[in-house]
Amino acid sequence: KLENIYKLRTLKKDYVDIGNELITIKVNKIFEEVLEELDLARQTKDAIHRVLRALRESGIFNVKGAFTLSSTHLSSNKIVVDLSWVLDFSESPQALATLSYKILSDLYNWKDKLYKAGKSSSLTLLIMDEAHEYFPQTNRVEASKEIVEGLINRLMRLGRVRNLGVILATHTPEDLNNLIIQLTNTKIVMRNDVSILKKLGFEDYVDVLQVAPPGVAVVRSTKFSDVIIRTLIK
Repeated sequence: KLENIYKLRTLKKDYVDIGNELITIKVNKIFEEVLEELDLARQTKDAIHRVLRALRESGIFNVKGAFTLSSTHLSSNKIVVDLSWVLDFSESPQALATLSYKILSDLYNWKDKLYKAGKSSSLTLLIMDEAHEYFPQTNRVEASKEIVEGLINRLMRLGRVRNLGVILATHTPEDLNNLIIQLTNTKIVMRNDVSILKKLGFEDYVDVLQVAPPGVAVVRSTKFSDVIIRTLIK
């Protein structure tokens, strides 16, 4: 649009080169000057640069083809998203985190839009395996504490009134973000180390769970007292 061309022409010449057929915007230079103007601590700047380098090297940007998770997809009866392939193409955990956070944000925003419009929606149940890979202790990955825990808060606390339920599974709860442990209404705990059982508040069941056979678990919920169960194994 002409007005957009005019805006580009008013930028510093250091930021943009306008030719007859090509417009080059020096985003990197703009970014560096903005960082300087923000007067951030050196550690913060270094962290931002590390994240951007990880994203650049992740292999998930500037690729052919794209997929938009539309409301039609989200309203389907069942959706299975397999992100295991990401680690086959990228060694960066940031790539997996970026894709999963985008998908989860789209899901939450869809439910939020229906809620704010006063439209009724059926229960959406989000089930995630290997949850520690997506919601780790924040000192384990480059992703900031605010991003990880902000998404957890939206899904597990604000999601409830939007008819969005969450089931998370992990075999290494010690790597799981503590906010998830705080926000879960129901916990199903199977055999694990004594230190982990105590961290989860199941020290009264150490004798049972430390040597429990496959399928035996203790269920703790805000709706009922602790119950020992055994799942059917086929």
